Amino acid sequence: MVKKVEVLGSGCPRCEQTIKAVEKAIQELGIDAAIEKVEDINEIISRGVVATPAVAVDGKIVLNGRIPTLDEAKALLKGGAKMKEEKAKLDPKFAYWKGMPREEITWHPKIDENRCTGCGICVTSCGRNVFDYDWERKKAVVARPLQCMVGCTSCQVWCVFDAISFPEPQYVKDLIKKKGILSIARKQLEEMKKST
Repeated sequence: MVKKVEVLGSGCPRCEQTIKAVEKAIQELGIDAAIEKVEDINEIISRGVVATPAVAVDGKIVLNGRIPTLDEAKALLKGGAKMKEEKAKLDPKFAYWKGMPREEITWHPKIDENRCTGCGICVTSCGRNVFDYDWERKKAVVARPLQCMVGCTSCQVWCVFDAISFPEPQYVKDLIKKKGILSIARKQLEEMKKST
């Protein structure tokens, strides 16, 4: 079965290293797979990539923000992709925000790897399990971006190295207006009042 493998990134040296690791894994495994480079920033963002380089196997993002080792690349090609996907699944309790599917809302942290010192404050403080920690590289990784509370910027505030950023707050305000979120909030308030 032919696998489609995509490496998403802007052509940086780390993306090239990722391509080499995947190519070597394909060669050693002897599988029929095509590698495609995706450099269009709009496409990368639309696919939910929060840190590059990223790797997608058969259309699913399976690795985000770091260069895979040869063994990792082999595991992803052999089916480890499914395992990674399961681990990164969205917790059902965070699947909606005010009635909107979380996938429709572009709100999550981004990490500037040049500024991240790997202190771990974001990883250990986020109550929604948005982050993982890359022990090899000693860096925080945004692993479950859709679990981020819409409008929350706590991790950005905690980061003394200014390594974390978010979209402009106006994005959330516009979303609230456009999607009629205030009327939903009012209904939720009424429900709260009834239960007290």
